[in-house]
Amino acid sequence: LVCQLWREVGEEPGLWASVIIRMTRENMSNMVERLDCRRLRAVRELCVRSLGRLEVSDEMVEAVTRHPGLRVVGVRGANLSSVDPGLLARMVKKLEEVKMMFSQLRGQQLEAVMTALCESDSGLKILDISWNNLSRVDAGLLARALNMLEEVGMDNTHLTVEQWTAIFTAINQENSTMKQLNISCNNLSSVDAGLLASAVNILEEVVMNLT
Repeated sequence: LVCQLWREVGEEPGLWASVIIRMTRENMSNMVERLDCRRLRAVRELCVRSLGRLEVSDEMVEAVTRHPGLRVVGVRGANLSSVDPGLLARMVKKLEEVKMMFSQLRGQQLEAVMTALCESDSGLKILDISWNNLSRVDAGLLARALNMLEEVGMDNTHLTVEQWTAIFTAINQENSTMKQLNISCNNLSSVDAGLLASAVNILEEVVMNLT
């Protein structure tokens, strides 16, 4: 309802940079098209929240990966289990902050993501993978990947004593960049007390509710 000049000005990506894109069951059918439109090219954050069944597709992950502005993606309650592991890994390492809680991640996907985080071109700083089963991920790989990050959330992740030992040992190393760790709702009773205490006292913030 305005002239072409006003439309061009209104489409300027900088005017929309503060917008948070929210994906739901109701708008998921045209979300790829939205992510590709000019006006949203500078948007930094995408929020995917589902209280019901919402399956994230490869096409959607590809759209996020090629988006020039996105740096923060939060997925809570949506099903990521059908996404190609390599594609998911490329998306994660391109971002700065990723939250994938209650997302039904498979072992192959988790291995691919952790491997990508160990690569030098990964830009990720914050990762929350709470309420996913990580018990089958290689302990050494998991420890190396997580200690490349600054903030990690791992509520109720079913980790084994071997995995916890590897993670806490890595935190005690000089090259660890981790500052904040949330490990609530995990059984740490069999982890060496001295190793756990040493790691906790290195970090700036630790959340250990119901451990």
